[in-house]
This record gives sequence, C-alpha cells and structure tokens, in this order.
Amino acid sequence: MRSCLVAILAVTAATLFAQAPARVTVNAGAPANLRVIWVLQPDGRLLMYDAEQFRSWQGMKLPADARKNPESISISRSRVVLYAYPPDGRTALRRYWSSNAYAPELVGGAWDQRPASGGGFSLLEATPALYFSSDGQSLFWFEHRQQSLVRGGADITRDARFLAWTTDLKGDNPRQVAQFTLPPCKCETGVCSESCPEADAWAPDSGVSDFFFVTRWVPGQIGSRYEETSLYQKSGEAWTPRKLPDPVERFLDAADHGNVYIEAVPDGGCCGWANESDDITYVVRGDKAVAIFDERRRFNNNNYDVSFFTAAAAFSPGLDRVAYTITGNLQPNEEIRLSDGGKPSPDELKAIKQAMTELPRTEAVALSAPEHPVISLPNTELIGWLDGQRLLVLKSGELQAVDAASGKITPTGIKADAPKYVFLR
Repeated sequence: MRSCLVAILAVTAATLFAQAPARVTVNAGAPANLRVIWVLQPDGRLLMYDAEQFRSWQGMKLPADARKNPESISISRSRVVLYAYPPDGRTALRRYWSSNAYAPELVGGAWDQRPASGGGFSLLEATPALYFSSDGQSLFWFEHRQQSLVRGGADITRDARFLAWTTDLKGDNPRQVAQFTLPPCKCETGVCSESCPEADAWAPDSGVSDFFFVTRWVPGQIGSRYEETSLYQKSGEAWTPRKLPDPVERFLDAADHGNVYIEAVPDGGCCGWANESDDITYVVRGDKAVAIFDERRRFNNNNYDVSFFTAAAAFSPGLDRVAYTITGNLQPNEEIRLSDGGKPSPDELKAIKQAMTELPRTEAVALSAPEHPVISLPNTELIGWLDGQRLLVLKSGELQAVDAASGKITPTGIKADAPKYVFLR
C-alpha cells in the first residue's frame, strides 16, 4: 500500500511503453565500476563515454523536448536516466520519463481543487523535486505541499508543510525521511508566493548519500528573502536536522556528510541593475567561511553595471581543492553602462573589457591558499573533476582533460555544445 505522501498515478504498462522513446545502443555497455561522461546530442540522443580513454560506449534516445530542458535530466551512478517533463500548466503534478524498463514513467505531486465554505475554492498543490540516492538504487522525493484559500481571483490564506521520503526506482515502498509544518500565512498581496515562506531541498548532482539541505525562503515580488537553512544528516535509520548559522541562497557543491559546502552569494541587484553588491563564493565548514572568489576584489568593477560570478564549482575528491567557472552577465560586445551611483573610470572600464574577452574562465585553488589559483584557463567552462588530479572542461565545443597541478591539456575528441548538455557520473 503506498503512503499518502506519494502521489503516483495509475497508468497501464502498455501506455507507458508506448510513450517511452526507443533506446539506441551505440555499442557494448561500459563496465559497471567505470566513471562515465554523458553528452546530450542535438538530435536528443544521450551518449556515454568512459572517463579514462574517452571511448564511446552506449546511448539512448530521450523525449523530444529534453534537449530544450537539460536541467530536467538526472542521471544516477547506476546509469538510470530520469527526465522531468515540463509542467502541463493545468495541475502541479509532474511526469517523469525513466530509462528503467520496469518503470518507464513516474508521476508525482498533488493537485486538488474543491469549493470552499464561505465562497471561493480550496486548492491543494505540490510539485516534487526528485533525486537519486548516491548509489543509484533508490529515489528521494522532496515536496513543498500547500493548501490555499482562493476568493475573487486572489490568494487569501495558505497552510503548507515540507515532506521528504524515499522509494525504490519504480516509486514503490515509500519510507518517510522528514516532514515539518510551516506557520499559517495570510497572503497579504493576494499572491501567496510574495509573502509566504516555502521550503525547498537541495543535494549534490551525484545524489543523496547521507545528507541534504532544506532552505525556507520567500520568493517575493521583486526579490527573494532567505530565512533559514537546515542540514539533514542520516544516522542509522533516522534523519536529524541541524540549523546552519546563516541561510544559504545558492549551493554549488557539498561533501563530508554535508559538513563542508560551497556557497555562492549572488549580487543583490534588482529592478534592472546587475551590480549593486558583491558576488562572493565561499567554502564553508562549520562556523568558518573562506572566500575563494570575490567579484569586486578581483575585477574592481564598482563603477560599472556588469556582474562577475561563479557559475559552477566543485570539490576535488580529496576535498583539498576547489575548481570553479567565472563568468559574467554581459557578452564582450555588449554596452557597459555605469552602475547606480557609479563614476566614469577609463582604467576600470578598460580592465573590465579585457577580462570579459577571457570569460568564461576555469580556475582551481588549493584551500590552503585560496587567494592564489593553481591554474587559470581562459575561455573554458568547468564540467567537474574526472579524478583526484584531472579536471574536465569545455572549450570551443570540445571537452578537454586538464591536469589540475600542471595545467597540461589532453583533448578527448568529445564534442558538446554547452556544459548544460554534459553530465559526469
């Protein structure tokens, strides 16, 4: 009997298999213990290459719209692929295509609308976030589930709770991991998301091992407000939350049971301005935060409305180094205007323009000396660490392996249009 926490719609096996795109085999499958690189092709094929010799192994055909939504693709260490179809615009339910032949489609979430006492209607809705476990043998479901009272086209009140549970790869055998109730909220502006807190989970792309994070935040009308972040850690069969000293707006990576993570603090600019504060990226362990990137210290761009930030970052397997990509919000040929309150500075503008021609840039730093990059590669984008010594980067449409100590580059012969189409597992 499925728990009420899991909303899986009943669909016949014949219908599921009819909807699933045919799998396309390139050649023999790679050994199970081999780390692999997946690359999504323009025609929707997802091809696999080994991370040692960069030879092609096997692939599959994904749904037609996957190429347009690569952020909705998840790949497990056991090489099961999930793709979350775009919302249908009618309900909060989410459909997932799966390469698992035993469960080629999953549907999760909640949606129910019914008349309310006193007029209007009551709306229950939840759209799950779905993660693999780090070993690829199970699924973790995270939900912000809310019930709103709607009258006259406006949200009046909202009750919400956060739910987390795990299932097998078919969505069966649910087991509760965590849950809590958020305080009742009056939707002061007529839109709950503008004044009421929500709760969202985050875990590394590699999947949930023995930790994940949950952040309470208010999306807001012109800017979001982050209230608190808790680290959930597993001990035995229990998951225990611990509130972090400060809320985290954006995680880039985490390791060591969640005790160390990379946090990006984005610019606080709004209302058409991109550079109203400092973009900083920290490595945080306990109460100690070490800056590995500081926009204004690095680029001295206070007077101009151009923002530099880390688009991606990853710990090395030994947790002694961090690699990251620096990018900007403008292209080299775009106009650069003064920031709000900025004063013209020809030298500053010249340095900014020169820096922009070398972006995106991949760097790696040792955490023992984070102010001095050990490598700095212009016009490249980080994919991740191939192993304890080598990085995988993208340059001019080709993946390259880079020795993180010497900077030696080894071409892989693998083509990719952008980092969002590459998955390292």
